[in-house]
Amino acid sequence: MDLVELLQREIQDWKMKYSKLIVENVNLKGFKSMVMNDPKKYSKESGTCVTAELKKDRIGHNGPPESIFDEERKNFKDGLAKIKELELSLANALEVNESHRKLNGKLQERLTEVEEDNKKLSHQIEDRVNKMRKSGL
Repeated sequence: MDLVELLQREIQDWKMKYSKLIVENVNLKGFKSMVMNDPKKYSKESGTCVTAELKKDRIGHNGPPESIFDEERKNFKDGLAKIKELELSLANALEVNESHRKLNGKLQERLTEVEEDNKKLSHQIEDRVNKMRKSGL
């Protein structure tokens, strides 16, 4: 397996992870909207509701509240960054591969020319040797 195939597989793996995160994000948003629409239905055994706990958590903070989706967002962004990095690596590998292909083509042409020149020189030397033998040297 060459580098290009390896990078393509890794990009595909990251895209699959990305898709799974999108599905999970949609599911979590759906659940959040269900809880927000009917908080009593999703309250804890103690009688406090989930939204009340979220509000209570916000009271002690000066800044915006910590989101339950922060880790998922971070993983999502990390996945996107990794995909971009791998696509860049793949593009570089493909560029190098194309450059090597061109160089190999030029080398093959030059090798063919040298082989043809070698055959011509070999025939010339053989003809001269035969002439010398005929002339008595």
